[in-house]
Amino acid sequence: MACLLVSKCLLGFRCKYDGKDRVSGRVLELSKKYTLIPVCPEEMGGLPTPRESAEQVGDRVVTKSGLDVTENLELGARRVLQIAQWFDAKEVVLKARSPSCGSGLIYDGTFSGTLKKGDGVATALLKKNGVRVISEEDFWIKHEIEMTFEEAIFGKAIPESILNNLEFVRLPFYSFEGEVRTGEMVVCRDVVRDVREIFTLLLTAQFPIEKMKPLSCYGWDDELSMEKNNTSCFNYRKIYRSDRISIHAFGLAIDINPFQNPYVAHDGSIHPKDSVYAHNKSGTITRDVVKLFESRGWRWGGRWNPPDFQHFEKPLPRLMGRVG
Repeated sequence: MACLLVSKCLLGFRCKYDGKDRVSGRVLELSKKYTLIPVCPEEMGGLPTPRESAEQVGDRVVTKSGLDVTENLELGARRVLQIAQWFDAKEVVLKARSPSCGSGLIYDGTFSGTLKKGDGVATALLKKNGVRVISEEDFWIKHEIEMTFEEAIFGKAIPESILNNLEFVRLPFYSFEGEVRTGEMVVCRDVVRDVREIFTLLLTAQFPIEKMKPLSCYGWDDELSMEKNNTSCFNYRKIYRSDRISIHAFGLAIDINPFQNPYVAHDGSIHPKDSVYAHNKSGTITRDVVKLFESRGWRWGGRWNPPDFQHFEKPLPRLMGRVG
């Protein structure tokens, strides 16, 4: 079997900065196809566990108290690369957003949970040397691994009254690369027919969608899902900066291509950051797309003030009263 380097924390080793693991059942299943080789660049660079959290600040990596640990992470990165070369590993699966292992998005150095575009120290070195780096959150996209309903709702406490009315659906969609792919979505059972009809018509019209995966794939982090331009439906959460339960919590709202169709909050912030709504951009919600939803009783957030261009919802009061 081919060798695959994997962040130790994803395999159940308690090597995260807080002394905990981030075990992933989906990653563990990869042992059926690969010989898994556990690595932790931070421990391999001499840092203890547990340890203070660290983030990239400029070209350095520092802890929250200001200790510079750049050399430790660089040493760990070199050792991970050496192991990859020893085993001729062409691909690695590393922990998302980490200052050493993050790929594409990492924390911005403010220790506020804010993300920025960039790679961790080990990831950058591996990519420079031709090793493909994938986060555990993106692995299923790259390899088109199908999820189960149990996996799609894993990691979130959901009231039984809501859970019993959810359904897991697979939907074909037209990608930005011009290919027909299969997405996955958790939706309210009462709107499954609508959803299947609408997305079939979007496919026929070759309306492009970036990706379509349940929020569990992003740790139920709505901001991260938007950053990844993910089309999604169910997420048991509150409305942004509110104590009210979102209609997404009932599987009665869908967000499409967030990066082409941003959400403008009442405080003026735009989500995802740096996104722009422009009618001439591929993947932007158009009048024809709106008509597909509105003709079936859905509402478009693009008509609101401030607008939520990515958002469609179909309130069903008889279901939305069932919480607890």
